[in-house]
Amino acid sequence: MAFAREFELDKHGKQEWYSSLKDESDDNLYAWIAGKEEYDSNSIVGNYLRRNGDLKTISEIQNESRRENSQLFSNLINELESKYKECEEMEKMISKTEVVMVNVMKEKEEMLAMQNKEWEMICQEACKQVETILSEQETSKQQLDDHKNNLKLREDEIRQREKLNESEKMKLDFQKEMNERAILAQKKAYETMMKLADEQKREMEHALEKIIALERELDRKQALELEIEKLKGSIEVRRHMNEEGDLAAKNKLASIEEELKEKQGELYYLESMNNELIVKNRHDNDQVQEARKEMINGLKDSRANICVKRMGELDSKPFIRAAKLKYPKEEASDKALELCTLWDYHLRDPHWYPIKVIKNGGKDVWVINEEDEKLVGLKNECGDEVYNAVTTALMELNEYNSSRRFPVPELWNTKEKRRAELKEGVDQILKQLRSLKNRQGSSA
Repeated sequence: MAFAREFELDKHGKQEWYSSLKDESDDNLYAWIAGKEEYDSNSIVGNYLRRNGDLKTISEIQNESRRENSQLFSNLINELESKYKECEEMEKMISKTEVVMVNVMKEKEEMLAMQNKEWEMICQEACKQVETILSEQETSKQQLDDHKNNLKLREDEIRQREKLNESEKMKLDFQKEMNERAILAQKKAYETMMKLADEQKREMEHALEKIIALERELDRKQALELEIEKLKGSIEVRRHMNEEGDLAAKNKLASIEEELKEKQGELYYLESMNNELIVKNRHDNDQVQEARKEMINGLKDSRANICVKRMGELDSKPFIRAAKLKYPKEEASDKALELCTLWDYHLRDPHWYPIKVIKNGGKDVWVINEEDEKLVGLKNECGDEVYNAVTTALMELNEYNSSRRFPVPELWNTKEKRRAELKEGVDQILKQLRSLKNRQGSSA
């Protein structure tokens, strides 16, 4: 109604609209509230109103709005009551669930307590059984030693007697014979091991001879290729010089071409021999690598000069010495272990790579980046010895296993601090075998 009054005050109401129908040039906007008279009229306005609306009084509109609001309020009340009921039911279910969960947790705790108690009993019983077995084993060992001593005493007594019992003598002879057979079998086993070591050594020497032969054939092949290239150049020169020359020059050219064919045939033969030697060399190389792996397995417990070293493994001794200087005696070992474990973790970290490449004599050389923050802090905190242990492990990992960053075993010459040759490992095994054989011979 206020909207309609604004248009009436502005002279754009109902009365002005009907009067402006006569003026077609007026394009202003007109508005008013339509009544029953216009709703029932046959004009354009009446047709539009009947198509798009209903004729209602203000009281009817207010009553309808009240009914709708009342219905909406009633629906909201019912829905709210329903939600309250659902909440109460959910609270009851939650309470029941909490009670069940409390009971379940109690049962679980009781079961865990019972299980832990049973486990402790099982562990105690197992420890008792182990102790019993160890005790029985020690007793059996002592009984065997006593029995052995008794046998020796009996043997001395029997030898001192003038008249030996025949049956006792046969038993003693049988025991001696079995002992001699065992010693003989052991000697044969050591001899077999020594033969295998000698064969491995010969195979290495044979592989080295093949490598030398391959290098000689390669040098010969390169010289032959150079000679062929010279002959080809000579042929081209003579062809250009003797296109219109005499018969002797042409014969000379033909002989050079024949010599070139012979050299090419020889080169083809050398290439086939070279390929064959390369294949054999690769096969021998594989055998040498397998032999080196077996050598590492055989010498992994060796404490001699030629032994097995885990390349990239962090030496804990410098950490222990540094901790003793820095911490009290009772804390030194724990602190050293913590520090060593921390730097072992840093070594395995692929994102930490304090190594750079420099040029030395025209070649790329890998060196430690001494400006790395972690290494600088380590050197300042723990000293040069710990710093050198970490950088040594870093360089070994970079050389032997830079991609996966974990220690790998390698045959090592402790005295000269270098990678040991396969021949040195074979000599070390032969020494051990001879030493064992000598000890067995002296004990027999």
